[in-house]
Amino acid sequence: MSKKPNKPAPELLRAAAEAKLASAPPTEIPTRTTEELLHELNVHQIELEMQNDELRRAQLIMEESRDRYVDLYDFAPVGYLTLDRAALISDINLTGATLLGMDRNKLIRYRFASLVASEYKDRWHQHFMRALQHGGPQSCELELRRGDGSSFSAQLDSQHLVNEGNAVRVVLIDISARKQAEKVEKLWQYSMRLTDIAERELAKEKLRQNTDVRLKQLLDAVVEGIYGVDMRGNCTFINPSALHLLGYQQEAELLGKHMHELIHHTRVDGSHYPAAECRLYHCLQSHEDIHVDDELFWRKDGSSFCVDYWSRPVRRESEVIGAVITFFDITERNLATKKLLESEELTKSAVEELHYQKYALDQHAIVATTDVHGTITYVNDKFCTISQYTREELLGQNHRLINSGTHPKEFFRGMYRRICAGKVWHGDCCNHAKDGSLYWVATTIVPYLGSDGKPFQYIAICTDITAKKKIEAILLRYRQVVETTMDGFWMMDKQGNLMFANQTFANMSGYTVAELTGMHVSQLEAKELPEEVEAHKAKI
Repeated sequence: MSKKPNKPAPELLRAAAEAKLASAPPTEIPTRTTEELLHELNVHQIELEMQNDELRRAQLIMEESRDRYVDLYDFAPVGYLTLDRAALISDINLTGATLLGMDRNKLIRYRFASLVASEYKDRWHQHFMRALQHGGPQSCELELRRGDGSSFSAQLDSQHLVNEGNAVRVVLIDISARKQAEKVEKLWQYSMRLTDIAERELAKEKLRQNTDVRLKQLLDAVVEGIYGVDMRGNCTFINPSALHLLGYQQEAELLGKHMHELIHHTRVDGSHYPAAECRLYHCLQSHEDIHVDDELFWRKDGSSFCVDYWSRPVRRESEVIGAVITFFDITERNLATKKLLESEELTKSAVEELHYQKYALDQHAIVATTDVHGTITYVNDKFCTISQYTREELLGQNHRLINSGTHPKEFFRGMYRRICAGKVWHGDCCNHAKDGSLYWVATTIVPYLGSDGKPFQYIAICTDITAKKKIEAILLRYRQVVETTMDGFWMMDKQGNLMFANQTFANMSGYTVAELTGMHVSQLEAKELPEEVEAHKAKI
């Protein structure tokens, strides 16, 4: 398929063109000058050369595409064959020849039926006839013989090609691995059927003679305890894991013994557990699987453990002949479950406590959280109330939205340096509300640190101190007036302690302002004061 067609020699093309011209009917040639004819010939020659180049490029592309198709065809992962109506091979790819173990050239015109194992020839003939008679694809599986005499399992997918001379295209797939896997699966299923538990004497004989090595290996390998009982509840076999869990050394200590009386005789509450009420044996009557995870098994030394077990009936020819019990110690699992439940309760209590704390915090404070970029991720109702913005207007915004411009840039740089270092920041901030009014908040910003010690979120807890700031401003103006007056001025509380005194009064009394602050009025009265102070004092 990869051979390129022979190109005709230029001499042959010219001879053919002259012969065609000679046989063509004469045509009337318009009268033109030699220069016009020469120009027309040159243009026509260039056009022919351009067409020739284009044809060469198209031919190269077609040859490359054909080569790629040949590679895909020959090296496909499956075999491709084309058969004529006599079932002779007219074409086959390299993969198909490899699967059949024969030279590709020798397979051409080779009768495909000769490659089919004798016991499958009728199946092949019926398959080929169906492919010829029906338009749709046909499939079958059979054995094929290779050139060296070996055989392999194959799947044939055939399609009648009506437009290609009534040929049949066959896709050949080696399914030996799949067939082998199916055989292994059947063997495994057969081995599993061999694990049906026989009566006690037969089970003892089988274990003693080790007739089913694979079953014993399986029983020895699993970590779960496994044992069998007959219809009377007597032990028919037991695996090493079950012996270990029950505290026994040899299977002979349990074989033929009534298992309920040995390991299942007492309930969790300490009361006697009659065998007639044993749920483990219910499957012998109900013929259904039983699962229990709230009972005890008792060890040889008299200790017990929490057990999770399954009891499944064993049948022989639809008749229940006993049961197989699988179990494992769930003491640690129960302890872990108990701890998990306690942990869940603690977690639930902690979540409720956090909920109450959050509720209390939201009732008292103005709260907002931001990510490390300063984007607002949460605000409580008080934040919305004081800022006059809705929650939707605030979420996703930056705190610059409420920056009043009161504080210098260094104020905020210091704040960010501290919280970015993972430290708590305290300060008073002046913000502006949506209507342009100003409000003050005493603010604490707490960074949340990740496992790398770096902040991943900040929470700001604020208290409205606008009224306090207004009072402080009034007091400041009042203090400035008192400090600058020429009259002595002082104030005391109900207990007679001086709360404030201006410099004029300090000068009059002979004390400093610091000495006067907190002094009881009796101390002031005990000292001899200047006459003008005494008169002023009496007046007060």
